[in-house]
Amino acid sequence: MAKIYVITGPAGVGKTTVTNHLAERLGKCAVLEGDDIYHHVRGAAKPWAEGNHLNLMWKNMLCLAENYLDDGIDVIMLSDGDFIYSTTVSQTIYCGDENSVTVISIPFGA
Repeated sequence: MAKIYVITGPAGVGKTTVTNHLAERLGKCAVLEGDDIYHHVRGAAKPWAEGNHLNLMWKNMLCLAENYLDDGIDVIMLSDGDFIYSTTVSQTIYCGDENSVTVISIPFGA
């Protein structure tokens, strides 16, 4: 069964480094970067500003992730800040299989 890994934390703590090491270890996997998905919508508020569309970004990332998982491909989701869907991902994708989601949150100063 394919797994989903969520890498979160503030800017500059090493999320990309962790993601690259994990991707190398996994081999075939999809890497979904929140910044890339967020910027699909042009002219929108900055992610930290009122009126942002972070919920939409996470929904889109989950839709993409589900497609990869359906084909048996592990998924690494990478984004700044908290993973706002961390409590619902398993219900959204795996109907309650809580062991299918690994959340790695890197604190500032780690």
